[in-house]
Amino acid sequence: MRRKALSSLQEPDLQAYQAFVTAPPPDWVQPRKVRREDAAWRPFRGPLGRNSQRHEFAVLGGLFAAMHDKGYLRANAMSGLGRTLGLVKPSIDVRRSLNEAQWSFAMAVLRERLDTPVRRRLQLLLELASTTGLRLSELATTRMKGLRQELVDGESAWLLDVIGKGGKLRTVMVFDDIKVLMEQHHADMDAAGVGFEDAVKRVQVPNSLPTTAEGERMAAGDQGAGAVVPTSNALQDALRAEHLQAWRPLIGILRRPPPRRDLDARGVPFVDREHPAQADRYGALERSAIYGLLRRFFRDVANEAATREGAPPAAEFTRASTHWLRHTFANEAIKQMQPQVLQSLLGHSDLRVTSVYVKAQAADLVRGMRAMPRQG
Repeated sequence: MRRKALSSLQEPDLQAYQAFVTAPPPDWVQPRKVRREDAAWRPFRGPLGRNSQRHEFAVLGGLFAAMHDKGYLRANAMSGLGRTLGLVKPSIDVRRSLNEAQWSFAMAVLRERLDTPVRRRLQLLLELASTTGLRLSELATTRMKGLRQELVDGESAWLLDVIGKGGKLRTVMVFDDIKVLMEQHHADMDAAGVGFEDAVKRVQVPNSLPTTAEGERMAAGDQGAGAVVPTSNALQDALRAEHLQAWRPLIGILRRPPPRRDLDARGVPFVDREHPAQADRYGALERSAIYGLLRRFFRDVANEAATREGAPPAAEFTRASTHWLRHTFANEAIKQMQPQVLQSLLGHSDLRVTSVYVKAQAADLVRGMRAMPRQG
């Protein structure tokens, strides 16, 4: 430890810190998961990978920039250091998307499955993500209270308010047939007897981990579940029902999760059967579960593509994930709208990010023109 004040740090110090997190000393690493209050707790579980390093220095960069703006630091040692450390975030790869043939094949594979609640939820997830461009975190945290019906150009339309990165609010359109899929999915949840669990206090909210005090405050701030209303029982019941409907997730659980594993005071794992296992009070599916659903589906599609004549190449499907659906939406939308409109729909803070899709479309046009037979 160099024991320097933040105002004294220079680039070599930060480079040394990167070397430290890349190979932390053994006494900084815990061999097993323990509670934070345990004497055996250590900050690291092992060396930080490139993505974790990038996140670490992004946080530090924000801290240094704020202190520089407030006058505490005369110079920002973090300025431009990301490139020096080799931690510049990779640019968007717009090729990570599904073209029309790939999408049609994937949906054909989906339609061949039995019509079950699980298949209907998967269809909702695929259709919703590919027509709105929602991020994985937004699919997990957006609630039905953000959905409203309004007149757009004289026609009725469903609009969904979404809180994205940095707490920025944007609005996307939800097609009528996808609204029907949502209603069916929620009916499936009701039929399975899952969803709201009063004993669970955790609520998945935007820009947070599932377990947060902020989530609990958000849930408590709405009238309805558990609220005391000095009026008739009928009105209380109505307000409670409206509350539960408003906080329904877009994508929810369809069965009660098994009991979670926890650690006792000695750090020994055990199955905790006393506390509800679902991650969200209103039955929202966790981000990791949504990601896993799509990854498993696309692996299944890849297996089908490998055995069917005339199918798209299987390799592309093995790499597909949630973010591919967002890119699929963007690549199609840029053909029909101005970049500034798409920027708003995707929630990009910088138009230069959105312009990547414009450049990709132009490159595709050039390749198409070169492939055309020449006259004369």
